[in-house]
Amino acid sequence: MLKKLLSKRLHHRHYWRKTKFNELNEIYVLMLVRGLSLSMMGLFIPVFLFNIGFALTSILLVVIFYFLTRTFADYLSAFLVARFGPKHILFVGQIMFMLTSVLFLTLESMNWPLWFIGLFWGVSQSMFFIAFDTDFSKIKHSDHSGKELSYILIMSKVGAFIGPILGGLVGHFVGPSFIFAFSSIAMILGLIPLFKTREPTHTRQHLDYASFDISKVSKIVPSFLAVNIENTISVTLWPLFLGVFVFIGDSAFINIGIITSIATLVSIISSYKIGQLVDAGNGRWLLRISSVVNAVVHFLRVITSSYPVALTINILHDILAIGFRLPYFKGYYNDVDSYPGHRIVVLSIMESLASFTKLTVYCLLFVVAHFVSIKTTLTLSFIIAGVASLLINTENFISLDKDAKRGH
Repeated sequence: MLKKLLSKRLHHRHYWRKTKFNELNEIYVLMLVRGLSLSMMGLFIPVFLFNIGFALTSILLVVIFYFLTRTFADYLSAFLVARFGPKHILFVGQIMFMLTSVLFLTLESMNWPLWFIGLFWGVSQSMFFIAFDTDFSKIKHSDHSGKELSYILIMSKVGAFIGPILGGLVGHFVGPSFIFAFSSIAMILGLIPLFKTREPTHTRQHLDYASFDISKVSKIVPSFLAVNIENTISVTLWPLFLGVFVFIGDSAFINIGIITSIATLVSIISSYKIGQLVDAGNGRWLLRISSVVNAVVHFLRVITSSYPVALTINILHDILAIGFRLPYFKGYYNDVDSYPGHRIVVLSIMESLASFTKLTVYCLLFVVAHFVSIKTTLTLSFIIAGVASLLINTENFISLDKDAKRGH
């Protein structure tokens, strides 16, 4: 039913992709359900851990194990995607993500080691991102990838709009640990559309890292690391700040869920228009303005002390994030297209570098957290995110240059 509704709504907009629409449609459905699940689980993990007695250093340790695992699992996932195809690895990754949900669900009763949770979580996400990037970069259309990315973002945001409210209600009335049970159910639903079409890439591929000249992508590395640092701090440490300093007590889950959903709803409305602007050749200036203003928003996070200010910060960041992420990843995926024989190699190298960089950031915060207060540590993280947002402007994607010339 959902697939029919999507087809009716989006098919005429994807007239340039009639032969590939079913594959894009599967991604849209997958991202809707995944957005719901991730917004229920990912948003509340730091707050959940803090509320059951974990110190900030322990919370950071879980994230450190997560990114340590991803640094190596990104390459493992690349070999698996080359061998079996992205859809099969997406499937396995989703299963492992469900197991991660179970580990969080039973954490209080089973007292799982933090490294064990980080391991499962990291492998599941490596499998998802390497497989998803490979899948989308293969089936997208370069001239219209801004709109296609906006549809993916919209579907993810629709799920993310429902998830925080549902997760907040579950956490408030049933219990925080049950958020992960509902997240697992959503993950199961997300697996349904994966195998409606064939694998978009050849299987049994041989990955040749030795013959790839990494200097070819060195120019985009700084901006790629920056966009990843900005994102991880926004989705991991900002909810923790709200749960510790703004929405204190039993109301934290439902309040964080409500303001996140409101901000997400606003960003859904803006996503399609931003996608049109990107494909019309306005991506670069939109990226520049959005990333700079977003840096200011990060610097202002630390003064948040009330519901209205928290809501305003969330709304501004969600809109601005779309403003720089849509053009950025349009340029990124189009750039990956210029290495057709090394597509998976490039994607895995970039993801692993990003994972290692985020690991380094969280190790720094882990050390700092031993000597200063929670608020000071989180303040430092927002400063890092703000600087990272500015560094996104170091991108130099050729496709955005061409779009700008075409737009004029």
